[in-house]
Amino acid sequence: MRRIIKQFLKKFTLRGRILLEHGRFKKDNGDRTLRLNYNLTEDSIVFDVGGHQGDWASNIYAKYNCTVYVFEPIKEYYEFIKTRFAKNKKIIIYPLGLGNSDKQAEIALLVDSSTVFLDNNPFTPVPHNVKTELIKLQQASLMTRLFLSIDLMKLNIEGGEYDLINDLIDTGEIKKIKDLQVQFHNCCKEAKQKMEDIQQKLKLTHELTYYYWFTWENWRLK
Repeated sequence: MRRIIKQFLKKFTLRGRILLEHGRFKKDNGDRTLRLNYNLTEDSIVFDVGGHQGDWASNIYAKYNCTVYVFEPIKEYYEFIKTRFAKNKKIIIYPLGLGNSDKQAEIALLVDSSTVFLDNNPFTPVPHNVKTELIKLQQASLMTRLFLSIDLMKLNIEGGEYDLINDLIDTGEIKKIKDLQVQFHNCCKEAKQKMEDIQQKLKLTHELTYYYWFTWENWRLK
């Protein structure tokens, strides 16, 4: 019983800190400032990995008139943003996710998010699982000609960021990404350690420009 209480308090404290960071980010109006303020032009290449309903892609395009490649593996979201940007030739949508290998994956579709990872929390709503396609970016012939340099990559993939970023680091492809905007997710017991390990690796090639714990952070190529 004591061990269970200790685990509960640890998880409660962790989630409490995350809520505080979310509040600090909202207070700083980060969605309208930090997440959009980059040195981009109409010639810039932006990857939106985890497009959801396309709001961020729309905002970043509106500000810079840049080319945005959106990756969204959930069919419902893909169809929505495909229709939303049907007349915009500079926003290109793919019904795929990015991962550390080419594979099919079951994604748990929740009300406000989608994730391959669940923490077995009894308070988590029962998800509806859907099959999706994930591709390994640097092996996908579809993207090879584009992956010479990416001015900004946004990652919001509900836990998949750990495998993807580690793969980009291991292959050296991380050096082709000028700005990496990522939301790490507290999706498993090892999430905090995984996040900290990746952050230490990123310091070798990139520098932190803003940081909100388990909320949003940005890494810029040195």
